[in-house]
Amino acid sequence: MQYARVFEMTQLDKIILTLSATCILPVLVHLIPFFAADIGRYWLPIFYAPLVAALCFRPQVAITASLLGPMVNHALLRMPSYPEAQFLTSELMIFSAVILILRKFFKPQGWAVILAFIFANAVSSSIFWHTDWAAIGQGVAHCWPGLLALVILTEGVNYLRKENA
Repeated sequence: MQYARVFEMTQLDKIILTLSATCILPVLVHLIPFFAADIGRYWLPIFYAPLVAALCFRPQVAITASLLGPMVNHALLRMPSYPEAQFLTSELMIFSAVILILRKFFKPQGWAVILAFIFANAVSSSIFWHTDWAAIGQGVAHCWPGLLALVILTEGVNYLRKENA
């Protein structure tokens, strides 16, 4: 009985599921025929599982997936490259933290997810590449399909949670 309580408190099953999805979704998206080699930069598949975890589970689930996901992908597949994996880890950690903080005060909507991504991208870009605001804006504009997917995912999760409440 003690193990069941520890298992539920740590949410180890949800951590494993979220980390697996964080690693598998980018691989699946990269298998889709697309006009550009960097499809991940357009669709942001590595953000999907941490977002759902931040909206549905305890904080340690989203934080663990954000912290380990890019590095596990790099270790297993050599994709993304190590500097990109570092950047993505920072970006995912900030993104998940912002969503978790917002969740304390209200149910995050699609607009909040876009702002969380822009903030995470701006901070991570400033830390790693010392880029200017124009470059950050261009990078965010480049990934509008992924931002749309994150908004749809957020609204879908909110709808399902409302239906099951």
